[in-house]
Amino acid sequence: MAANPLTSHKPLVIALVLSLILVGGFATALILDEDLRRYTIAQIEEITNEEGEKVKRVKIEKPEPNEKQVREISRNQERKKREELKEKAKELRETVFEIEEVVEAQKKLKELPETEWDRIAQQAQDLAEAAKEFNEHLQAIDAPANLETAEPEAESLEELVEEYAELINEMKDSAVTEEDAKKASLAARNLRNKANSFQSKFDLATSQSPTEDKAAATELRDEFRELAQQINEHYKEMAEFEKSDHMLQIMPEPETEETDLTELQLDDQLGVELTAPIGEETPLGNELLTDDQLEELNTAELYQEIQKMSEMVDEAFAEGKATELAQEKGMSLEQARDEVYKPESDKGPDLGNALSQNNPSTREEFQQFNEALKDATKAAEQMSRSAANRKSALTGESGKQGNQGQSSGDLQAQLAQKNEIQAKMNLLAQNAGRGQGNVQDMRGLMAENYSLNGGGLNGGGQHEGQAASMSYQTDMSQNALPSKVRLDAKRTLAQAIPGRRLDMNSKRQGWIFLDTWYVIGPWQRPKRKDSFAVKFPPETLIDLDATYEGKMSRYRKERMELKWRFVQTENIRINPPDEINDAVYYGYTEVFCEAATEVTVAVASDDMAKLWINDLVVYEDSGLSGWQMDEGFRTILLKPGYNKVLIRLENGPVVCFFSVLMCPTEALRN
Repeated sequence: MAANPLTSHKPLVIALVLSLILVGGFATALILDEDLRRYTIAQIEEITNEEGEKVKRVKIEKPEPNEKQVREISRNQERKKREELKEKAKELRETVFEIEEVVEAQKKLKELPETEWDRIAQQAQDLAEAAKEFNEHLQAIDAPANLETAEPEAESLEELVEEYAELINEMKDSAVTEEDAKKASLAARNLRNKANSFQSKFDLATSQSPTEDKAAATELRDEFRELAQQINEHYKEMAEFEKSDHMLQIMPEPETEETDLTELQLDDQLGVELTAPIGEETPLGNELLTDDQLEELNTAELYQEIQKMSEMVDEAFAEGKATELAQEKGMSLEQARDEVYKPESDKGPDLGNALSQNNPSTREEFQQFNEALKDATKAAEQMSRSAANRKSALTGESGKQGNQGQSSGDLQAQLAQKNEIQAKMNLLAQNAGRGQGNVQDMRGLMAENYSLNGGGLNGGGQHEGQAASMSYQTDMSQNALPSKVRLDAKRTLAQAIPGRRLDMNSKRQGWIFLDTWYVIGPWQRPKRKDSFAVKFPPETLIDLDATYEGKMSRYRKERMELKWRFVQTENIRINPPDEINDAVYYGYTEVFCEAATEVTVAVASDDMAKLWINDLVVYEDSGLSGWQMDEGFRTILLKPGYNKVLIRLENGPVVCFFSVLMCPTEALRN
């Protein structure tokens, strides 16, 4: 009898057997394959998209990598980030060399005494030579008979000055005690007294000379008066020097031969290299690693080398700014080092230990190591960017332009030319004594300066820039503006538009006012006539992330914490935040041009203002005065791309504000 298919158990048994086989096979696969165990079944999840709508999607969970995979991923990631770090290390090394080459050239351009004693000793030597020249002149000239009696006293003075110069020179190269300092100061005082006594007698003798000998006597009198004035000025400096901490100096003890011999013996006996591997030596005597040496460093050591080079950049930059200050003010380099602002780059976090854990075995360990790699490359990028900013602030160059390939002599000549341009710009910038609405033409000087920075006015090389400079110098007489310009204040206030871009192709060619600034302050306004001589940090380096100590707060009796603050307004006149009396503020912005553009700038302030365009002074107005839109005009040249604009504003009593307006010069000629 045939089985009833509706009541038969055979299909169920077969299905059960097949299920057991499938489940058993899958379980066996899970046991044998670890990767398979890490897979999960996809799930549907609900998310909110960018439009705010809720949508469903498949949720995919990646399997947890095993230890071998974690280490392989870690090695690949480290290899990639290490290459990035090496590139930043090479960029920093190049920047260190370029900055130090400039600093070395600055020092050679004008040999600066390294210490106060060097400067004093040089002055004493100059006095000795001047006294010798006067004595020789007195003996050689056909002097009146009544002046012959002055010859022995002139010889005595010459001997006294020579002895004084020898004394100071000996002190310069040795340790100086308080007793030695008093001896030097007393010698300077005696020299001053001797010179003044001789001058009184010599003036009387020359005044009594016969008429026919009057010209020769007057020549000798004027020559000695100049010498006596130099001696008096030197004595005043010595009197100030005696009160300073620099008067006493402790000379370092030289290394003895015994020490060197001991090190050599240890080296021979233990077979240990006591000195670090010699790399490339920089112009200022630092040592930097070569490409091969960088290649040998592990990731943690490479990051530390980048931090070390960033510190070298800071030191070289500060030395360069101190050299500039010493040249500008005629002071010693040591004094300038004490006065100059020394910005410090952000060296990033300490990642030495985290970067050393480069053999993770779990996802968590890998994530920590990977985060350290990201932090290291981010910090290295920031250090490289800061180094480039310092180089630009010191040399006036931007981007990748540098001084590689230039000889020391060429670099010195370029710096000398830049200094000459800046000196001329400073004279043109000053508004003192000039009438309202005066115009100063600076196009030629600015074109020449741009050409020295290695970039042409058309974005080309130095040759193009020099050609453009010659063109502007040639055409200035034909295209110059009148000596005075007047602004209709009411009309300008109504028609001037805000902006920071100048485009010669624009249909509108009128005045724009710079409406967007970063402003910082207040610092205490210096209580001196030449207050601009006191420099605050923004004049050394523009760092919009920096924080400084400013003016003393009248309420909290502590110095205010200063940060750059963003200011944007539709008002032509810019009021700095925290506006108070007797304060100094700075404003920074940038102006963009598609091509080199001749621009006329109108600067106005309440009270004093000083304006820089691309690190060149173009306007300076001293003295307390109210805001007048046409206080002074400057015809300048903006280069292609972004042009840096920095203004210093000093407030006396009551209100404080400034304005900077620009107009393409061609529009004013029409």
